[in-house]
Amino acid sequence: MRRNSGIVLVLFLLWGSCVLAAQGGGHAAAEVVYAVYNESQGTYFTGLQEALDEAQKGDVLRVVVGGISFNGGLYWKTDGITVDLNGATITAPPGQPSISVMETVDKLELRNGILKTSDLATNGIEVLGDTSSPLEIKLENMKIYGKRSVYFNRNGELEWHGGEASGTEYGVFVDPSVQNFAGSFTGVTFRRSTGSAIYFGGREADRPVTAFSVVDCRFGEAGNPLAGAVLWVEAGTTTVEMKSCTVEAGGSAGDLIRVWARGSVTVADSRLHRDRGAAVNLKGVTEGLLVGNEVTTRAGYQNNAYSPALWIESSRCAVRANRLTGPGTQGVRVIGDRVEFQDNYIAGFADGAYLEQAAPEVVNNIVTASVRGIVLRNVAGGLLRGNEVTGPQGLKAGTGIWVQGGSSLELIDNGIQGWSTGLMVHGVDGIRVAGSIFRDNGVGARLGETAGAVLENSLWEGNGTGLVVSGEGEADIRDNILTANGTAMDLASLTGGRFQCSRNDLYGNTLGVQAPSVITVAVPLNYWGSSSGPHHEVLNPEGRGEIIRGNLDFVPWSPYAYRGDDRPPEVALSLPAGIWREREPLPLEISVGEELLLDRVELVVYGPRGQAVGSRLWWGDEWVAQTQILEWETADLEDGSYCFRISAVDGKGNTGRAEGCVLLDRHPPSRGWIYINGGEEKTSSLTVELTLGAEDVSGIAEMMVRNEEDAQGEWEPYRPVRIWELSPGPAGLRRVIVRFRDGAGWVSEEIAAGIVFDPGHSGGGEHGETEEGDKPGGEGPMGGKKNPGKGEFANEHKPQAGRPSDQDASGGIALGEESSEDTGGIPAGEGGREDVINFSDVPEDHWARSDIVALISRGLFPAAQGEFFPTRPLTRGELAALVDRILMLPPGPQGDSKEEPPASPFGGAVARVAASGIMVGYEDGSFRAGSPVSRQEAAAVLSRTARKRGMNHQGGRGVITFTDLEEVAAWAYGDVLWAANAGLLQGYPDGTFRPRSPLSRAEAAALFRRLLDLTLPAEQGFNVGQVPGRLPGP
Repeated sequence: MRRNSGIVLVLFLLWGSCVLAAQGGGHAAAEVVYAVYNESQGTYFTGLQEALDEAQKGDVLRVVVGGISFNGGLYWKTDGITVDLNGATITAPPGQPSISVMETVDKLELRNGILKTSDLATNGIEVLGDTSSPLEIKLENMKIYGKRSVYFNRNGELEWHGGEASGTEYGVFVDPSVQNFAGSFTGVTFRRSTGSAIYFGGREADRPVTAFSVVDCRFGEAGNPLAGAVLWVEAGTTTVEMKSCTVEAGGSAGDLIRVWARGSVTVADSRLHRDRGAAVNLKGVTEGLLVGNEVTTRAGYQNNAYSPALWIESSRCAVRANRLTGPGTQGVRVIGDRVEFQDNYIAGFADGAYLEQAAPEVVNNIVTASVRGIVLRNVAGGLLRGNEVTGPQGLKAGTGIWVQGGSSLELIDNGIQGWSTGLMVHGVDGIRVAGSIFRDNGVGARLGETAGAVLENSLWEGNGTGLVVSGEGEADIRDNILTANGTAMDLASLTGGRFQCSRNDLYGNTLGVQAPSVITVAVPLNYWGSSSGPHHEVLNPEGRGEIIRGNLDFVPWSPYAYRGDDRPPEVALSLPAGIWREREPLPLEISVGEELLLDRVELVVYGPRGQAVGSRLWWGDEWVAQTQILEWETADLEDGSYCFRISAVDGKGNTGRAEGCVLLDRHPPSRGWIYINGGEEKTSSLTVELTLGAEDVSGIAEMMVRNEEDAQGEWEPYRPVRIWELSPGPAGLRRVIVRFRDGAGWVSEEIAAGIVFDPGHSGGGEHGETEEGDKPGGEGPMGGKKNPGKGEFANEHKPQAGRPSDQDASGGIALGEESSEDTGGIPAGEGGREDVINFSDVPEDHWARSDIVALISRGLFPAAQGEFFPTRPLTRGELAALVDRILMLPPGPQGDSKEEPPASPFGGAVARVAASGIMVGYEDGSFRAGSPVSRQEAAAVLSRTARKRGMNHQGGRGVITFTDLEEVAAWAYGDVLWAANAGLLQGYPDGTFRPRSPLSRAEAAALFRRLLDLTLPAEQGFNVGQVPGRLPGP
């Protein structure tokens, strides 16, 4: 029934009052006659079908009261109509769709309602007519039930925003006869469908073209999962874009998203909870993109169904940032030309990813699987980089990365852990493995029948076997680390081909290499865990490194590792403080800390003259504890300073050192001397000068001087020169007695010297005699000979020739290797004096014997029998006499030294060297002939003597780096540098020069011998002849 707009208001009010009466329970009968309003025409209709029939193209119809029901299906015949159901429900009778869209309609829009059918065999919306006539349907907030919520049988477009599709078999079914279709779904919930939520199964012969956009849709829900597929598209060319969707799938074994067509497919940011079928199955797709999805499998292995979570056969495919969780047979299976597989997480599947016939780029994925992590089959030009591939926890089963066939592959920076075999490569032509980590596998990597394989810069750690190479092929294994494996490399099944293995670090393995017995394998320039090389029972039985077996050519090897940190081992040495007075073993506490690999620890002990007197070597496997306590036997050693150097070398060759010295002093001062007025026989004054001293390793700390008449003297600090008052009384013999106490507290026996007090004596005369035991060569109470012992450790190693001394504890100058003698240079002088050189304290193996013999043979040191006193400090008077003889200074003025009158034993020499400017004495005019010569004084005298002999002072051998140069006096600084550059002074092994330490007689002989070698070629020779006007003697 239709009414015009003139009576609309009255009729509407009447209809409204009837409705209110009915809702109020009144008995009056009232029929709702005006249910639909045509907003475009301004007319009302009692029925929806009537309104549709009367509408014209472009009209908008609206149900007046929301939520009412219309019984009976609708036939939509008019094109271009929009209907707003306002919450109304349309229920079709059995056998009839809720809405039948007739072929006269090209466009319609339906909003805000519910469409129901009375049976499960009919559709909610059914499109009828010739498929060639295009149709556009727009649905908004519609809930549609039926066998198919929408059955689309024409070319066209379907746009659906909001609402629900609850078709029992299909949500949206596009008939196979359709050749052009576009569907857009936003915010739609699809329920129940056993077939597919969205389905198009076209005919390939028709070459259909389709497009599907699915955004923010839900497919099934928890507790009520979707029974069938989500999207099923077959045939033709399609474009699929699915974003931000949620899928709860039920018990169907089919695929959730299946697109078997050409074109492009994008599935992004969606959650897909599947049962057993593939979550996404793409076949024939030109380009696929799966990014940011979460795929979870609930049923997994039920019915043994083979269904990868993502199954893609596409020309180009990108799978990025997805999270795939099993159980299931495979996480991803891709067959295509180019595959980008990046930043995915895959766990719980038998196979994580299976890539075939592609050029894959597999980057930064995390894969955990039980059978195979990543499978590459017949791929070419692929890249695997930055992947973490982990096997089943605790089982060590399966294969991490399995490469079968293919060519030109690169595996870079991958981590492979927990597999029976970490990497399996077979039948590949060209593969490079670099920067990867193989850890905790049964076999880290296995190569078989592979050509052009390069394995470099990778780590094999904690595997049963690190690397297995078998068959015949080409492999270059270089710059790797293999450590803590059962067997580092198993080459036993290698039969031929080109195999290279070099610059690898192998250490800490139970077995380094098992080589074949039928061919010899060359493995040079590898580091085997020890600088001594690998241990081979036949070829290198002394090697402390990796155990190797079979036919290997491993020479040369690298003594140190190619990789590792640059921090040296931390070494500490603890020695008893102070002076060691006991003959008991000396305790040493040695601590060595090394993070990675300790190659060896070496202890060397240097004696008083800088010579190595003991050593011990521990290889890394022998140093069992970080800290060890050793005992060093001292009972048979001579007294003196002993220095201990601990060197710990790590596998990289970094060296950590610790040094310490201890002074052994178990004897009182010995070989003492005392001179009264330089050894004069008579004195006219009771005030005399004493020159006195003794030899002692800890130094003379105190002395007690007394006249013979005195019962007891007083201890006072030691001084080498002492002004002394003789006992008063008449002329006659006066005796002075001295005792010395060293730094260890030992006290010497008494030493006496005598001089005749003659008030009328005018001075001069011959050298006065000293009593036995007072003479420089005598054997008094302190002149007993020693038989130096030698400190030893258990299992002592003899010091190696050519090893530098740590320290010359006697104060001496480091003159080179202690075991070598300089026998060349100065030939024997006329008449020869070898027969008189027979000093008990200068044995044949003494380090300075050749120098002492050379100078005495030439008359530069006085010849004597008995002892030379090589360790006694050289006095200034002795140095003056030595320089005087070397330069053969002519007679000259006797000088005016206050201390050295012409009658002094050194007076003439002192005067001559003073006149020549070589030794000028002190500011107070004294010369102090009895004072010891310091090392810096010796350097200055050497320098001046060299100038006198015409030696060029401009040359040098390099920069001097003594660590204590700041202690050198300014007046001697340049001379010290010159002498060191000239090779006369070499300093101490610890880098010091010790300018104020005294110079021993043996050192003086060595220095001046060297000076003569530099200033006078050995073949010319020299002889100290009689200089006209000079008397023999000093």
